[in-house]
Amino acid sequence: MPPTADEFAAYSGKRYRKSPGLIAKAVAGETILVPVRRRVGGMDRIFTLNGPGAFIWRQIERDATVEAVVRLVRAEYDVDEETAREDVVGLIKDLARLKAVSRVRPAR
Repeated sequence: MPPTADEFAAYSGKRYRKSPGLIAKAVAGETILVPVRRRVGGMDRIFTLNGPGAFIWRQIERDATVEAVVRLVRAEYDVDEETAREDVVGLIKDLARLKAVSRVRPAR
């Protein structure tokens, strides 16, 4: 189910960063997230990202806002706004639940 306009607004201008306890390795066209410390945020196993997930991960590593990632996904995969929002916000939610990413707090 795609995020509502209000839910997307809560994410759109935000930036996320990867956990310092993870490394990403490209293997056979997929990106594998590997904890380098035992139990990073409860992660005790590796996770695999498919092509679009790996693309989103790279944009997170480049410090792009969620809104910018949505635009980039639309351009890269020729999908509509709703699909791109659903994919980006859905993956960020999953990664945040795993503590693989965290929201960057704005400087005060």
